[in-house]
Amino acid sequence: MTPTPLELPAPWTRREADFVLRVGAVDLGELLAPRRLAIWGGLLLAVALLALVIGFFVGDWAVAFGTAVFIGASIGIVTFLATLRAQRRVLELAFGPDAVRVGAEGDGTSGGASGGATVIPYRELHRLLIVHDGAPTRIRIATAAGIRRWTIGQLYRHDSVEAFIDELPRPLVERLRNAGLVGGTAVRRGVRVTDWRPRRG
Repeated sequence: MTPTPLELPAPWTRREADFVLRVGAVDLGELLAPRRLAIWGGLLLAVALLALVIGFFVGDWAVAFGTAVFIGASIGIVTFLATLRAQRRVLELAFGPDAVRVGAEGDGTSGGASGGATVIPYRELHRLLIVHDGAPTRIRIATAAGIRRWTIGQLYRHDSVEAFIDELPRPLVERLRNAGLVGGTAVRRGVRVTDWRPRRG
């Protein structure tokens, strides 16, 4: 079991007019990019073909098929977990008076710099989802341009629900409401979920 790191649960901090969250996360858009999936698929296919060839010469197709599935699944899981850890970056969400700025370690956005960050005005938000606890912990931001998704909880193995992200500060909740969003935090299946959407009508 990998214990919860000391920096978690990730706290919200103030930086001038911004409410800032910094947390280790993996951008699922990058992790599951077509090129990366093609490489994984090619690796698994090569392993499966090797096992089937061995089975052809041994003459037992059932053993060959079972071996191919077992080896392929094992390599797939190990590759996924290794890639997950390698793709970990510090995600920064800075909720300003009128927009949220999304940046990550290595894109020139740390420490409040704006270069490389994606700025999303609150009026363009279709959904802001933050799952705070345990393995499901993730962040999702949806706009007309698409959906950005990050996973946090999958980086750590644990046997119980653990807090990975603190709840939103009350002034930030008021800021989102004043921006025309509706939502809040609720417990679903024992896990805290924050969900904000535009006000309809």
